Amino acid sequence: MPPDSKSDRFHLRTSAPGSNAHDLAREVADGLRASPKRLPCRFFYDEAGSKLFEEICEQPEYYLTRAEDEILRAHAPEIVSLVPRNAQIVELGSGSGTKTRHLLAAAIARDGRAHYLPIDISRSALESAAHALLAKMPTLQIDAVEAEYSTGLSRLAFPGRGPRLYLWLGRDHTSPGVRAATWIAAVSQLIVVLVPVGLVVVGILAIVAVAILAAVALAMLLLDRR
Repeated sequence: MPPDSKSDRFHLRTSAPGSNAHDLAREVADGLRASPKRLPCRFFYDEAGSKLFEEICEQPEYYLTRAEDEILRAHAPEIVSLVPRNAQIVELGSGSGTKTRHLLAAAIARDGRAHYLPIDISRSALESAAHALLAKMPTLQIDAVEAEYSTGLSRLAFPGRGPRLYLWLGRDHTSPGVRAATWIAAVSQLIVVLVPVGLVVVGILAIVAVAILAAVALAMLLLDRR
């Protein structure tokens, strides 16, 4: 069963947009009038949708999950060594947290404890992941945010916090237009919240979003200097 959303070691805050029937009807109508057609990914990730996503990631053809898991398993202590002690670990689109457990374990091995801040649109995924991680890691603290990427990062942009390790692993299976917009918004928000400077670890395809944003920023800078 999922952990209590207000237990001593697990807190869950909700900043997700509405997902009731009226909200769905409005978004579908707006999406059908748009070009290209679109539907916000938050409607895909209820409990059934989150389980389906995890099943997709386990398919033999979907190599990204296995590749990232192998990298993190082999290099988690090295990655953790690059951030200060007791740095918070923030993850965008945390899902089941199966890959992140390597970094959390490495942080606990070094510091004796870890503080994990997952951001995901799926409440059921956050609760299920927290239940599994907390059962195996007695010195782990989880403060989860149920929200889309940019909103979740805004909720974590408070003054006085310590250094952080930001994770953006894998990719999402939404429509290309929605995915690109989500990626760009999230990377832009990362630039805002990276104070004090943190370390960002991105997955294989998330690198594309960072490269696109960097190219756009460089182009704007060059045009401004003409």
